[in-house]
Amino acid sequence: MLSTEHPLVDKLLEGSALKDNIARFAEKVKRQNISSDRTMLQEEEKLGINTGLLAINPFSGEMIPVWVANYVLMEYGTGAVMSVPAHDERDYEFAQKYSLPIRRVIERVSHEQESIVHDTLSEDQSLAMQHAFTDYGILVNSGEWSGKLSEVATLEMAAYAKARGFGEAAVTFRIRDWGISGNVSGARPCR
Repeated sequence: MLSTEHPLVDKLLEGSALKDNIARFAEKVKRQNISSDRTMLQEEEKLGINTGLLAINPFSGEMIPVWVANYVLMEYGTGAVMSVPAHDERDYEFAQKYSLPIRRVIERVSHEQESIVHDTLSEDQSLAMQHAFTDYGILVNSGEWSGKLSEVATLEMAAYAKARGFGEAAVTFRIRDWGISGNVSGARPCR
């Protein structure tokens, strides 16, 4: 998922039949952003457009679609994120809106945690899950990280990404609702 302002968008879409559609979408998002203060991250409708491109998930080798979305911000991180809709409310809302598959990669570790209904017969949980599971837990459907606690796996995955030159752990703080909240972002469990 890329920000509409990400410098790779134009480069990746050079010669694409979808370039004009994506440019119109990016311009629409830019006009909307001028009329509102995005840094406050008010609740806004999640909008996006499929670029028609595929990327390789560097953790699993799986081909995944590349989308451009209005809720991915250049000024907050790198302007590119790995969407994990089963475990992030914004990504979940976006995936539901655009009928994208939702794959669970974290299961609860304790019976005290909420039990999220899921379909044991399907990898895609978009019909079964009513909302994202955002708590810690044990990784599933995550290759060599399956069976590990999410906190441990996140650190290992960040080290894996750094060692291979495609990412690293980062802590980003932002002011929101007159309070301070932190978001630790690094290698998220993959699909």
